Amino acid sequence: MDNNSSIKWYNSRRVIFNNKKAPSGSGVICKRERRDKTHTIVLHRHDYLEIDILLEGSCAHYLNDNTFQIFPGDFTVMYKHDFHSYYSEKPYIFFNIKIDAAQMPPFIMNLIKEMEFPLVGNLNQRETQKILAWGLAIKRLNEHPSPHCNTEIHSYLALIIIKLIEKSKHIYKSKNNNGTNYLDKALKYIEQNSENEIYLEQIAQEIHISPNYLSKIFKENTGMGVTEYITRLRVAKAEQLIIETELSITEIAFLCGFGSQSSFSRAFNKYSGCSALEFKRRYKTS
Repeated sequence: MDNNSSIKWYNSRRVIFNNKKAPSGSGVICKRERRDKTHTIVLHRHDYLEIDILLEGSCAHYLNDNTFQIFPGDFTVMYKHDFHSYYSEKPYIFFNIKIDAAQMPPFIMNLIKEMEFPLVGNLNQRETQKILAWGLAIKRLNEHPSPHCNTEIHSYLALIIIKLIEKSKHIYKSKNNNGTNYLDKALKYIEQNSENEIYLEQIAQEIHISPNYLSKIFKENTGMGVTEYITRLRVAKAEQLIIETELSITEIAFLCGFGSQSSFSRAFNKYSGCSALEFKRRYKTS
């Protein structure tokens, strides 16, 4: 993997910020996913464990405060406080595995506890095909469940995790643990109050740290300031409401925390690359 010096930000139709919705059934979801520029994932994090393995193409991967150009066979294992995003001008294909730790049996949890997140590494073609076969077996078992399928699923998952641990290396992901804990509290507060007026000082007071320190750890871990993050989050939620509801653009703007239609229009154009009306026409007719 080669380091790049910068990462650009692009719009995403599917954005998950601190998503607490866990995978259902066995607690494991596997899927092969083709992504292109319109599906680029902006900076986000998950409360479930996520494994991404690049199968075809290449893309830039922003991971915490590092940026990599990744190629087929490269993989990343992320959890909790890890922030990441992807971008590529050309289509690329990932195999994605989501794991809800709360639904895992003890032997899987013991493997997870051995891991320091995030992990990155590279698989050769034979290893990639082997993990892909195990992942597709999990997918089939989820689609056609039987009384003992979860045992089989977790066995395949254990094989995948063991192989990735063997082939991975640890990336130091944050400046200090206390800073990460404060960041987690700040992000939770923002997520719960994004529809209201929020200021840096207000968040800092809520989590009992100084505004300067909050600004510092926020920038170190997310690559952006608090105000920009809040605006991006609001625009992402607006995109989701445009796609999933029949609410008017004005209603969506105020539901997402924008104080005026003009401030909403400026932010939406800046981060989505088009007006909200154009975005609605594009995705309601697609």
